[in-house]
Amino acid sequence: MNYVQRKLESQIVNKMFHNNIIVLYGPRQAGKTTLVKKILTSFAEKGLYWNCEDPEIFSILASFKIDAIFEYFKDKKVVVFDEAQRIPNIGLLLKLLFDTYPQIQYIATGSSSFELSQQVGEPLVGRSWEFVLYPFGITEIATDIISRKKILPTTLVYGLYPEIWKLNNEEKEQKLKIIANQFLAKDLLIFEGIRNAVVLNDILRLLAGQIGNEVSYNEIATLLGISRQTVQRYIDILEKSFVIFRLYSYRRNIRGRVGRKFKVYFNDLGIRNALINQFASIDLSLRQDSGHLWENFCILERKKINSYTNKQPSTFFWRGDSSEVDYLEEEKGEIMAYECKLNVNARISSVNAFKKEVKPKILELINPETIENFLK
Repeated sequence: MNYVQRKLESQIVNKMFHNNIIVLYGPRQAGKTTLVKKILTSFAEKGLYWNCEDPEIFSILASFKIDAIFEYFKDKKVVVFDEAQRIPNIGLLLKLLFDTYPQIQYIATGSSSFELSQQVGEPLVGRSWEFVLYPFGITEIATDIISRKKILPTTLVYGLYPEIWKLNNEEKEQKLKIIANQFLAKDLLIFEGIRNAVVLNDILRLLAGQIGNEVSYNEIATLLGISRQTVQRYIDILEKSFVIFRLYSYRRNIRGRVGRKFKVYFNDLGIRNALINQFASIDLSLRQDSGHLWENFCILERKKINSYTNKQPSTFFWRGDSSEVDYLEEEKGEIMAYECKLNVNARISSVNAFKKEVKPKILELINPETIENFLK
């Protein structure tokens, strides 16, 4: 497969050699390894890639013998530590390497911010730039409006994982199920310390069926016969491992935002559909969940765009007594509001209470005909 230019590449390159360590997070198989190897091609023999899952490399780094480790790349300009969270105390190791041999640009990647961020957080304060790479954005693989409209139905059903997007639909379904099962087994059950695979899968399936709806820890706990604390912990880990992300309800009073309700969306719709085996049709008019898929898609693609253009708005949804607005961005005290509708003939419902409470700068309808400006 030809290399797909990632929008995050230029951001990473622009931060290199500015007296920092680059830390790249993202879901497993989202393309982190491909991206860092692409960056390394600019340095030829002056670049070095180390896979921290390789037993030999693990042994070298786990020794913590800084001078001995440095001998392996003393003539390099860039060194990549892929899946760096596998190395115990990797944050401290990177700090020591950076402080002792600052002439080298170190790049660390990890598929779990839960593990890696805890290890690099305190040691690398003031020493790192952090980035998140998601599966392909639709604007990365389809560069014009016509192409994006053409692939939209399959994108909402099969997602945009790099390994699957050029396969046929049957192959996509098979591959997504493998990715979902391997990810859960390798990253969550083994490395995140989750003990109960059945409970984890039950929570994931419940969340997959609730995209676009408010989620209740207590309701899930009651349905599964487990504690609220267990549900909360598992959802926290799923978010930090880039399976899902949460969107919280908006309150103008900041203190009122504490403990508020939230919605859950998936960082890839193909994984979501694999978890509940919902590949029956790519004809969205035949799917009962098509509206929720569109909502997830819009908010996820906007999340990618914001991340890759270094925008960091606060994000919410809003719900009143009889109406709601799908997605809000707050930046510099101004609110931009968006309602996601797959049907191009749909209109924004009556939201007078929203306008009165929130006073948004804009309120726009996002459908397949109007989404282009939303993705800029």
